[in-house]
Amino acid sequence: MKADSSMKYGFHLLTLEKFWIKGLPINSTLASFALRILVPCFSALALIKTKQRNRLDVDSDLMIALAKTEPRINQLVQNMQSQVSH
Repeated sequence: MKADSSMKYGFHLLTLEKFWIKGLPINSTLASFALRILVPCFSALALIKTKQRNRLDVDSDLMIALAKTEPRINQLVQNMQSQVSH
């Protein structure tokens, strides 16, 4: 998009929404990649950044929310050793 002068010209003439709608067929691969990556990320971030969890550093929470691995809670519970009292 940087090298395409017609896209640069259209960017200044059109509204932002119309510009991206016009450029979508040209950059369909880029658009599908961006939607596949960005939409889940922003959805997870919106869920994390609620009033109940208002933290500035959301990196670790976001990484866990976007992970594709399933938690193995039962295995963790079985491997947990009981604490002995003194």
